Amino acid sequence: TTAAATTTTTTTTRANQLIQNTRSSNKVVGEFLDEIGFYQSITVTEDSPIYQARSKYQDIEVHTSHHYGKILVLDGVTQLTERDADAYNEMMAHMPMMEHMEPKRVLVIGGGDGYVVSEVLKHPSVEHVDHVELDEDVIKVCQTHFSWGKAWDDPRVTLHVTDGAAFARNAPKGYYDVIIQDSS
Repeated sequence: TTAAATTTTTTTTRANQLIQNTRSSNKVVGEFLDEIGFYQSITVTEDSPIYQARSKYQDIEVHTSHHYGKILVLDGVTQLTERDADAYNEMMAHMPMMEHMEPKRVLVIGGGDGYVVSEVLKHPSVEHVDHVELDEDVIKVCQTHFSWGKAWDDPRVTLHVTDGAAFARNAPKGYYDVIIQDSS
């Protein structure tokens, strides 16, 4: 048991040192999950981060990678990359949209990166999308740095910068055909 505990501590220490070393050199963006001993990282370009700030709620970073393109990181956790954002977001958007015969009114809670909203707008029956996001700074960053950040320019979209749970509680019962929650 002592040997196992020592090995675990040593592994955790090494992983934490790796995270600190790589973050300070800005060569990778990585996450370490201590409870399962898992570390993952993405190699980033020399000029990363291309954006870094603290909003009212969280640290926001945008990095670049030769393989993954731009990477959105919130509070040190990778949210999405340009290369693979579709894998999660298309499923998140299209599965519930296809469950309704003709969705006209859609509520999207969270998803400040805008990708789910951009996918919802691909459905020709959609007349109105209420997008509710708490952190306006995430939206502004994504409007500037990601191609799907133009989704909010669509006249069918109304952006509400507020608490999603409160917004949903106050919505008229049965008003939305589809509700999608994209929160981290």
